[in-house]
Amino acid sequence: MKKTVSNLREIFTGRLEVSYEASEIQAVFREVARFLWGFEKHEVFLKRDEVVAEKSWDHALDLLTRLENGEPVQHLTGSTEFAGLEIEVSPAALIPRPETEELVEQIVLRFSRTKSLDILDIGTGTGCIALALKSKCNYWTITGIDISLQALQLARRNARKLNLEIDFEACDIHEYFRSEPFDVIVSNPPYIAVEEKPSLQKQVVNYEPGIALFAPPGDEFYFYKLIANQSLELLKPGGTLCFEIHNQKATDVVGVLTKNKFKNIEVITDLSGNDRMIIAEK
Repeated sequence: MKKTVSNLREIFTGRLEVSYEASEIQAVFREVARFLWGFEKHEVFLKRDEVVAEKSWDHALDLLTRLENGEPVQHLTGSTEFAGLEIEVSPAALIPRPETEELVEQIVLRFSRTKSLDILDIGTGTGCIALALKSKCNYWTITGIDISLQALQLARRNARKLNLEIDFEACDIHEYFRSEPFDVIVSNPPYIAVEEKPSLQKQVVNYEPGIALFAPPGDEFYFYKLIANQSLELLKPGGTLCFEIHNQKATDVVGVLTKNKFKNIEVITDLSGNDRMIIAEK
């Protein structure tokens, strides 16, 4: 068999179709092609007849085996694209999702004309939200906090590589306090119920940190309650709280915010039409 980009893609499709949707396989292959050959997304098609060198072909098949075993493609390549930034990833933090980019876009859309904005990113992980916001509005002051020291090391590396100034702090949100309140608080907290674990893809359950995925047993809204309550002290009067949410739990999170006296609560759908974000005012 001739070893071309197109033939390699066919092999990936045939071997991954058991555990991936067709569209996901193509996205995974584009990531592999970007990692191995520096291809842009459209070049996978344009260069489909290019012959792949033997060493590169073998490397691709090694990566394919790891994918079959459930390892996320982002962990194989060591990075992912998020809001136009190259973000380093590792098992220490949640892999940034496209839906979270939409949360960033909503904040930028609302506040880009505000030159002085002080933002807190709770559970910053890779730092992707904080870094994306800073890259789009460099005049904002942004703090990112996380309980995981490994995640913070990752976030700080990303900030250095991108030459973006973020104040990353090791902190448990239960104990966090700052005398000067923030204009905006944003968070993509752990919100998956432990009971949902069997239904998740193995690349998520086996390779991403449970601390960033799962709410405490028995209370999947624990972190929404905690952050909403803490935000009453951490936000300025009229300040804004922005959450990413489970696409089937918007009503419950709205209830949490209502109970904490937030107003102008808005549920926002993502590009797929799913409830994905909630923005509210103190």
